[in-house]
This record gives sequence, C-alpha cells and structure tokens, in this order.
Amino acid sequence: MNGRHRPGLSLRTAPTIGLAVLVVVILIYTVIISSIGWAGDFDFRKTRWGMSKAEVKASEKLQPVYAQEEGLTYEVSIGFDSVNLLYNFTQDKLTSTGYVFATERCVGTTCIDDFLKKKELLSKKYGDPVQERRIWHNDLFKNDSQKWGLAVSVGLLEFISGWERQNTKILLSLSGKEFKSTLSIAYYSKALFHLTKEELEKEQLDAL
Repeated sequence: MNGRHRPGLSLRTAPTIGLAVLVVVILIYTVIISSIGWAGDFDFRKTRWGMSKAEVKASEKLQPVYAQEEGLTYEVSIGFDSVNLLYNFTQDKLTSTGYVFATERCVGTTCIDDFLKKKELLSKKYGDPVQERRIWHNDLFKNDSQKWGLAVSVGLLEFISGWERQNTKILLSLSGKEFKSTLSIAYYSKALFHLTKEELEKEQLDAL
C-alpha cells in the first residue's frame, strides 16, 4: 500500500486489505523457500543424485525447453523471478543442477541487492554459509562501493556464498561480463562430482 486514497476504497477496509497483502507475501515467501533446492527425501526438487535423464524428466511437470545428452533446461518461476532450471548429467547420472536467473544490466547495486536477498533465503533454509568470498579480478572500483554493481557487470568482481548438506554442495554466485550480471544457484552431488571432473579432464585431453 502506498498510502494514497483510492476511489471506492474506504479507510475501514484498508486494514483488511493490508492483512490480505501480508498473507499473500507470506505465501510467496514460503513458496520461494520451498522451491529452492532440497525438500524432504530428495536432493533437489523431486530428484535424487544419480537419477537418469528419463527419471528426471518424469519428475518435472513441464517439458524442457532444451534437451541434449548431458543436460536438460526448463523455464520455471521462483516467486516473481523467471529462471532457467538446469539439470546436468554425466554417464546418464544426475550430478549437478541449478537455477540461472535472468541476465540483466546492473543498475547501481541492484544485482548485489538481489544476491544478498537470495543469500538470506538460502540461509533461512540451510543455515549460515560455510563459504563466503568476494573476488576482485581488478581493484579499479574496490574503494567505491557505489560502483560495485558496475564492477560486477564488467567482470571485475564476483560474489560467492556456499552451503553444505549431507549429500550436496550449494553455491550461490554473482558474476558478469559485457555490462550484464548473472545470478545463479548451483547444486553439486558430493558423491558423484568426481564423474564430472573425470569427464572434463577427458574433454581437455581429447582437445590436445
């Protein structure tokens, strides 16, 4: 509510409408937290590490917008955000997943504010981060916090926060290039991450 009087809206109804808005906000907040990552007996959404691509596709109600041997991409909503949902496979085993939020121009420190909001949500779900890093690739704007958003968008600064669960590593990151920022949440299987590393090493050797 912005405090302006609307035609047909009496002051008596304002508290009721305010309560209704508060309920909606609480519901959205609950959906956001429940949508991000681990729930119940699953490792991520309704999947478990090691599932085949066919099993993961069966767990999602939507059809993927992009599919290939090593990955699936969906378009989903988390609260008010439209995001790309990624599933990555090695040897037809689910090894990592994640959300990539829309790449956008960072005005002022808006992208950093978004990072901090996601960090707060993840901390409510998983506890305090076990890893927090602010990585400067160039110190040009380091002493001017009002330009940190610009520093992110041109690739001079990255923010990273990490959490750990029994089976999963979680990484929230903010980075950028070409005056656009990208916010992502990645989830990795602890037990199967070696498969991803082995596959990357094989690709590098094949390229030599």
